[in-house]
Amino acid sequence: MIAIFILGFLLVLNYTNIKRSSLYIVSVLILSVYALFFQPNKEFDLYRIYNMLERMRNIDLQETLIRFEIELQGLGVWAAFCHVVSRFQFNQAIFILAIISVYGAQFKLLSMAKEDFGISRRAERWVFAFIILTTDFVNVTTIRNIMVFTLFALVLYTDIVRKRKRILCWAVYVALMFFHNSAVVLVVFRLLMFLPLERNRLRYVVYAAVALWSLSLGWLIEVLADSSSPLLAAVHQRLVAYTTDERIEGWLGGFWVQTEFYIQLVIGLVTIAYYLLIRKSDRKEIMNSRWVVFLQMLAVFCLGGLANPVITRRFTPLLCIMASILYGANLNYSMRLESADTNTPSRRVCYIGIFLLMLANAAVQVVLCRYSLL
Repeated sequence: MIAIFILGFLLVLNYTNIKRSSLYIVSVLILSVYALFFQPNKEFDLYRIYNMLERMRNIDLQETLIRFEIELQGLGVWAAFCHVVSRFQFNQAIFILAIISVYGAQFKLLSMAKEDFGISRRAERWVFAFIILTTDFVNVTTIRNIMVFTLFALVLYTDIVRKRKRILCWAVYVALMFFHNSAVVLVVFRLLMFLPLERNRLRYVVYAAVALWSLSLGWLIEVLADSSSPLLAAVHQRLVAYTTDERIEGWLGGFWVQTEFYIQLVIGLVTIAYYLLIRKSDRKEIMNSRWVVFLQMLAVFCLGGLANPVITRRFTPLLCIMASILYGANLNYSMRLESADTNTPSRRVCYIGIFLLMLANAAVQVVLCRYSLL
């Protein structure tokens, strides 16, 4: 429950006159100190990771790759990361690094969007609250998945919005695929962005294909079963694990876990709807259209996977991460314009709806944290 009080304190601090950059640094430092003293129970992935770090602490990288091949799933970047972190001599270092990357990357993303799209201080406060209320602290303890999402979102913004350091961005994309195999799906989406998606018909065809991915899941598992690539073999192993009845029951057996999944999905969808209510001629100044297209692609992917929620649930945190700055841009636009046309009832419904969903998501996290002895 200490984590809940910390996040509540940060929300209060958000509405003081503290400098925004100082708020972000203080937030990361406080959460990092908490991570230093946090002791996971046996139900946490973090508990298993701590045990793995203890066992690899006194061996070299080559022996690490051999002895921990199954646990590391043949993912070289993840293996190298664990090997380096094990040299720190205290296991909490990996959790602290996860906290820094997850919250730090989101705050950096907000700062970049503020600079590029002129997000006001008032709207920035709301986005900070959005980040605090939708980032599941329990999910951060899984380390890899959420780290990949926040880093991918930051690099994607640099790539498709700012259009800078393209070669470096692609190098990071590739590295992330060997950190956690969920990045493979995201890289496929990024490759689809090379298509001329500004054409409505083609964009809708791509959306439909992405939405119907679950229909080809059995075929995909069969194809990957014959792959000799360690990366694709790891993807195959995950797909098989996440589509078995036992795994599904383990992941989705809890009512609150399912509830959080649906709330985060609806938050993403309502944020997109909020944007679409704005006049088309005004959208370019609000947010980069390619960012919105990627967000829409991710949303239809999650919608199309409702029949296999154990897989798509892993991607709803990224949906919220990417939706956070779109939410800020939408809100900034509504605050900036005062005409009756801007403040339409439908837009107010979206605005209030997102706020209520943020509170509901936070309430679910309180329950999950309590059950997890946080």
